[in-house]
Amino acid sequence: TRAKLATMFWADLDSDAARRNLRRELHRLRESGLDGAVLSDADLLHLATGIGIDTAEFEADLAGGRIAGALARYTGPMLDGFEVVDAPAFDDWVAQQRGRLDQRWRSASLAQAAQLEQAGDARGALALHRRLLDDDPLHEQHHREVMRLHYLLGEREAALAQFERCRAVLREELGLAPLPETAALAERIRTAQALAPVALPPGSALG
Repeated sequence: TRAKLATMFWADLDSDAARRNLRRELHRLRESGLDGAVLSDADLLHLATGIGIDTAEFEADLAGGRIAGALARYTGPMLDGFEVVDAPAFDDWVAQQRGRLDQRWRSASLAQAAQLEQAGDARGALALHRRLLDDDPLHEQHHREVMRLHYLLGEREAALAQFERCRAVLREELGLAPLPETAALAERIRTAQALAPVALPPGSALG
């Protein structure tokens, strides 16, 4: 609604002033060549039919079981780097949406990686775990999965090098040592013990 948008962007103004600002911004959209992109239905504003919304397409892919397409579509946090000055309500909304979409991406990535490995595509599973690790380099589970998959692919030195990277980033960023299970995995790899492949977690539905 117009009222919700006005409050989201100009919470420090009274209702009339906030709505006036909203009318001004809508006018600027029209003048910038985007006339018809935002339509008005009485007090409701909505995007015109046919305008693509990447977040909606990402979630539609997940709901439709098109997991690979959804993961390819997700390129990072929603509106990453975009800011609106003095609009805390908008900032809160963006943070909530970013967190929700990020969690959906993480869950889908983990489930897809497990299915790829079960199908014999350990290299594809490794790529997904590396992407998760790049996004959150302090998450030890991602380090362990990268170590384990490198080892299963016959890349023992790469697995041990990943453990050293894990140890270095935890020490530099948090002043911590790796968890016992991470160190134990490194020792198993170092002594060339067999590792079991991952199993798809119960209830990890991709949709």
